[in-house]
Amino acid sequence: MDLYSLIGDSVWRLCEGLSPRRIEFWFAFSPIFTYWLLAGFYDVLDHSSSKVVAKHRIARREPDGRVNRVSRGHVCRRVLLQHSMQLAATLVALVLDPQQCSANPPVGWVRAGLQFLIGMFIMDTWQYWIHRAMHTSAFLYKHFHSTHHQLWNPYAFGALYNHPLEALLLDTLGAAVAMFSLNMTCQLAVGFFCFSTAKTVLDHCNYRFPLNPLHDVFPNSAAYHDVHHDFHGLKANYSQPFFIMWDLLMGTYMDPRSLHLSPAEAAAVAVPQQAPAVLQGAAVTRWAAASAAKAADGAGAPAPAPAAGGSRGSSNRSSTDAAHLQQVTEVHHAQEGAEEEKGLGGKDVGKVRSRLRRNHA
Repeated sequence: MDLYSLIGDSVWRLCEGLSPRRIEFWFAFSPIFTYWLLAGFYDVLDHSSSKVVAKHRIARREPDGRVNRVSRGHVCRRVLLQHSMQLAATLVALVLDPQQCSANPPVGWVRAGLQFLIGMFIMDTWQYWIHRAMHTSAFLYKHFHSTHHQLWNPYAFGALYNHPLEALLLDTLGAAVAMFSLNMTCQLAVGFFCFSTAKTVLDHCNYRFPLNPLHDVFPNSAAYHDVHHDFHGLKANYSQPFFIMWDLLMGTYMDPRSLHLSPAEAAAVAVPQQAPAVLQGAAVTRWAAASAAKAADGAGAPAPAPAAGGSRGSSNRSSTDAAHLQQVTEVHHAQEGAEEEKGLGGKDVGKVRSRLRRNHA
């Protein structure tokens, strides 16, 4: 059999296996379906102005006004790219070993449960040490992991917003290591992949129980991971997506209660509004800069935020105000750049925090 015949035969067998009646189909597509369905649900909540929804959102005690630097559309396109790469890797694996889903016989519930639990610890270990390296190395942070931290305010669709190479190393390869090291069946792997995907989305959704049903089940929760997206917690809470034992053992644990309002406090101050992550990008940066300019001039309360992509301000804004706005915006971007260079990937977090506190005082 020549090479072309071999490739054609492999592709034909793959197409036969990718029927919804076959486990290979769910092995390849179920984590992707899980991600978009669950993230879509929380996107609806993010755009809700219901007070019932607002009181279950995680609220920081001292929000610093930072906004996400990328639009939700850009985030979704990048996640689609990651899922395309993940799907391609899965299909290649099925072509190279078309019998992998039929070679392993079914196992009992006890063995499957133990494999599932051990797999959770394996994935946590893999992701903790790689995630930590991405923060302790200025090179790795600047060129790879800083992509994910463009989301100062995490949300469900952004759970897998990563640099493509980091996505392959941290998520795709991490899941594969857990699966093959334990010799999981494809049936068990489908459940494991879907659960880990759902847990990752829930950890970025920024909602508590009951809107986030697993929030109080695992110590590694949306509140726990939100600490890591806050500037004060960038060197803490690396663990994901299940447990926190590595943070506790390695001294990188930060209690979410130190940065967040309690559920009772959040419910007491909740007002019907959209989630902070909905307002983002250049439009909100302009609004934040305008608010800072007005506060500096003693002009009173901040102006209402424009919709993303909205107008640059009222038509009667004076040239002096426009110049002031531009100046404050440039300072805003300069501070963020300094944070990334010194605080996020390097070792000068304390100095940057002190400088930012002085600037905001």
